[in-house]
Amino acid sequence: MIKNPSYKLLFSFNQRIFKRILWYLKPEVKDRILDIGCNRGFYVKAMEEYAKDALGVDLDDVSVKNAVTGRVFWGDALDLNFENNYFDKAYSLHLVEHIEDTKSFLSESARVLKPGGKFLLAYPFELFRGMQVIPFATIRRKNPFLIRKIHIHNFNPNKIKNIVSGTPFSYIKSELFFTVFPPSCQYFTLLEKK
Repeated sequence: MIKNPSYKLLFSFNQRIFKRILWYLKPEVKDRILDIGCNRGFYVKAMEEYAKDALGVDLDDVSVKNAVTGRVFWGDALDLNFENNYFDKAYSLHLVEHIEDTKSFLSESARVLKPGGKFLLAYPFELFRGMQVIPFATIRRKNPFLIRKIHIHNFNPNKIKNIVSGTPFSYIKSELFFTVFPPSCQYFTLLEKK
């Protein structure tokens, strides 16, 4: 078990979520695909079976050090260490709700994508901000009142559409997606770089 006070996923990989990523991004062997906020890289490792150049970045040193694949690197989602127009596709699972400057995050994600590149966002469906991190805040942080510090935003597809309007992305579509184990409800939103 990794002893780390930083935010970590309670569940590292979900096959149904991965299948949904594949459905949206339709990876090809030649694609360069980036996972932004990849934690230890479980989805990166799975994506390696579909795209020869799957990479992941995460801000947490411990997650990068304990990555499950050698294709995970330290990286700041607001200042990605890649050339312009480098990736064909990218995805970010449950990161956007933790980032204060969402427009900068989306603009930086668009910068590293090629024109026409797809970007898939996953973020929680919450009746109130922080609802889905109550177990994490209570069990791991011993303080359920931290939920609003963990989830800075409570997004839905309309809010994402409004934010996207000032970035190099076009909004394509969104869906509400459920998983049974672990039980969760989240949105997937697909964007395309103009």
